[in-house]
Amino acid sequence: MGKVFLFNIEEKKELKIKMICVSLRLQYEVVSSEMFSMKMESIVGFSDDRTKTGESFSEEMLYLAGFTQTELNRFLSELRRKKAAIALKAIMTESNLKYTAAELCKEIAAEHEAMQSGKTVH
Repeated sequence: MGKVFLFNIEEKKELKIKMICVSLRLQYEVVSSEMFSMKMESIVGFSDDRTKTGESFSEEMLYLAGFTQTELNRFLSELRRKKAAIALKAIMTESNLKYTAAELCKEIAAEHEAMQSGKTVH
């Protein structure tokens, strides 16, 4: 079963996303700003390391963990249908689990900007 981690989501969008999760039988967790400088592996519960770097960010971001392809397609479709668009989204990968939430946000923001302008990031 997939789980959605919500970072800095505006209240009305947050409610819509929670409702989508409930309707699709997905789990969700609102991540507190105190955790933004922790590694994603700790946030998702794969590590007990609670080390914080002090980093933060203000952008809205979703982190999708443990999704099947079907769950992912349905979730993204419902986000569009319910007009709960979030520009910065990441699927859990082995490599991005090593990023802090703040580092991940910075990385996917750069990727998003590059895609919008037709450029490459790396």
